[in-house]
Amino acid sequence: MPIQQLPMMKGMGKDFKNADYIDYLPINMLATPKEVLNSSGYLRSFPGIAKRNDVNGVSRGVEYNTAQNAVYRVLGSKLYKGETVVGDVAGSGRVSMAHGRTSQAVGVNGQLVEYRYDGTVKTV
Repeated sequence: MPIQQLPMMKGMGKDFKNADYIDYLPINMLATPKEVLNSSGYLRSFPGIAKRNDVNGVSRGVEYNTAQNAVYRVLGSKLYKGETVVGDVAGSGRVSMAHGRTSQAVGVNGQLVEYRYDGTVKTV
């Protein structure tokens, strides 16, 4: 029976920032069977998400607005366009979202609220 190398304590991986091979700890790693530096394989790691900013509340809905080329999110009781607060949103549950050429709409508590791109808010 042949001896198989199992890198359990650390792994050889490729740094995505500068394409250099480095040692990684085995957290969220994938074993890759490829001959590299006298080894029969290495552990491959994937970059995680990066924190961009703090918000107050849970995510209630999100939509990519193609008219504004921006992500609109309802977090807690606020509607955000990227990192900027657009307005207040009632309730605490999930919301439905849609957009058009003049406004971003949020469906909440049986009502449709339009947050127009000029800053006005209209409830339908």
